[in-house]
Amino acid sequence: MSIVEQQLVAIEIVTIPGKERSDLRLNYQGQTYHLHQAFAETKLAQAQQQWQQLTQAHGVRYLLVREIGYYSLWEIDGLGTQMQNNHTNVPKLEIQISSKLELQQASLYFFQKLWLRLEDLIGARQLKLLANNLLIVVPHLQSGLDLDRLLQLDPLSGDRLESWTDEDLILFDRQLERLTQQKLGKQFGSELVLDVIESIPESLRTKLSGVRGEG
Repeated sequence: MSIVEQQLVAIEIVTIPGKERSDLRLNYQGQTYHLHQAFAETKLAQAQQQWQQLTQAHGVRYLLVREIGYYSLWEIDGLGTQMQNNHTNVPKLEIQISSKLELQQASLYFFQKLWLRLEDLIGARQLKLLANNLLIVVPHLQSGLDLDRLLQLDPLSGDRLESWTDEDLILFDRQLERLTQQKLGKQFGSELVLDVIESIPESLRTKLSGVRGEG
């Protein structure tokens, strides 16, 4: 297979008609693609294997792109969404408040899934440094034991984090996104956040109403 170089594609942020969130889209040779998965630079073999399996199962719908420090796997977008002319906007997580329990469940899914991906991408040592920064900016997190507890909670459990308000959960989610962008770079960090959000159960995904470009 051939890997497409980053300079041959255009990656932009688009608003999806009828949805409350924006997304990343890639344009290559007149075709529009949406992000399927991102891989660390050291995971090329895994990325190629994933591309091959998907292509065998679904046909030539996938594109593997070499970006700075990682590889991204894209799927042809059936909606044919037009690209927006906005290269400088940085995605920003938006939170839709409904019931506290639903926001808590979405936040736990987001944290746990993102944390696993980060550990795979940057390793345990760098993840520890990120965790220390998270403890500084989120008042409800006093030590690594608090993070360990959140990692072990069942996101769908009815047990509420009684001391956390909606504002605390929103701060937690946004600081997670900010630190991810800081550690991985804005574009890769944003792509990873989008990928993680897409893996959250649809019924809860709208509580993290998505990623949009800042004006």
